[in-house]
Amino acid sequence: MKKSIQYAFFSVAILFAAACVNKKNDEVSPAINHTATLNLRTAAGMDSLIGNYYNPADQIANTNNEFTIRCFPKINPTDPATPLIITFHGGEFTGGDKKEFKLPLTIGNRFPVLLTCQHLDNNKFAYACVNYRLLKSGDPLSIIDCLNDCKAFVDYIRKNAETFNIDPNKIILMGFSGGASASLWMGLQNKFDAGVIKGIAVFNPQATLNITQWGEKIFQPVGLGPQYNQAMMNQPDSIAKKCKNYYNSTNVNKINEYCSLNNLNYLMKFGPTDPEVYMATEAANDDFMHHSAHVWALSAYAGNAGAIATTQFTKAPPYTNPNYESLIQFFKRKFQ
Repeated sequence: MKKSIQYAFFSVAILFAAACVNKKNDEVSPAINHTATLNLRTAAGMDSLIGNYYNPADQIANTNNEFTIRCFPKINPTDPATPLIITFHGGEFTGGDKKEFKLPLTIGNRFPVLLTCQHLDNNKFAYACVNYRLLKSGDPLSIIDCLNDCKAFVDYIRKNAETFNIDPNKIILMGFSGGASASLWMGLQNKFDAGVIKGIAVFNPQATLNITQWGEKIFQPVGLGPQYNQAMMNQPDSIAKKCKNYYNSTNVNKINEYCSLNNLNYLMKFGPTDPEVYMATEAANDDFMHHSAHVWALSAYAGNAGAIATTQFTKAPPYTNPNYESLIQFFKRKFQ
C-alpha cells in the first residue's frame, strides 16, 4: 500500500485531530441565472414540473442536474406564494437518485410514513426533489462539486420563484445521508442566516464531512472510540477509496486543508441565528457512516452554540424523543 494511503488510514484510526476554521464564508458558488427546461406532467391531481438546472462549473444542464417539483401555480392574482421543501438524496455522493424522496416518504420501519401528498396539499407546501453530479473513481470532481450543485439549485429556484409560485424566503432543506450533509452544509452558512432557510430536516446524517475527525469529534465522546478504530482498521482500502473520491487525496494534511477551505466541518459552524435542525436516524450500531452518535454530536455542538438541533428518534440504541414532533408538524411550525 502506498505511503500516503497508509497515512490517511492510520490517521483516521488513531483519531487524528484536524484543525478547522470557525469563520463562515458567505458565498460558496456563483449565482445561477439560467432558466430551466421544463416539461409539464400531472401528479396526484396537481401540477408537477420536471426540468434541469445548471451546475456552477460549466453552466450546462444535464441529466445529473435534474429536479422535480410539485407546486401550486398561481391561478388568481391574489393567490399567495407557497413555502418550499427541497430534498436531496443520499448515496455517499457516488450514487442515489431524487426518487428516494418520492411520496409517501418513508424512513425505516419504525416510522413508515413521514410525509404524504395529502400533507403537502392540505398545507399548500411545494416539494422539490433534486439530483446532483455524482463522484466516480478517477473523476476530477470532488465532494465540493456535489455540494455546489445542491446550492446552485437553491439559488436557481429562488431566482425563479415566480415561475413556480413559491416564496423565496420560506424554504426548508431536507436530506438523507449525503443529502442530509448537503442540507447542513448549506443551511449553516451565513448566506441564509437572514431567515431564508426556515429549517433543516436530516435523516441518517453525518455530523461533519471531514471523515478524519469522526473518531475524535463523533465517537470518542460517546465511548465508541475503540469500536470505531477497530472498524477502520478492518477496512483500510475502503477508507482510502472514500478519501480519494471525496477529496481527491489520501493525505490527511491536504484533506484537512480542503475541508477547512470548503467549510466541510459544519459541526463547528453552528450559531444562534442558524435554522433549527430536525434529526433522526435508522442506522444500526455497526453503521458508523450513519450512527446515532452523529445526531448526538450535532445536538451537543448546536446547544453549546445557542442553536437548536433536536433528535426525534434513533434505532440503535432505541430512542424516541418524549416531545416527539412529526415531520409535517415541524414544517408547519417553521413555515408559520
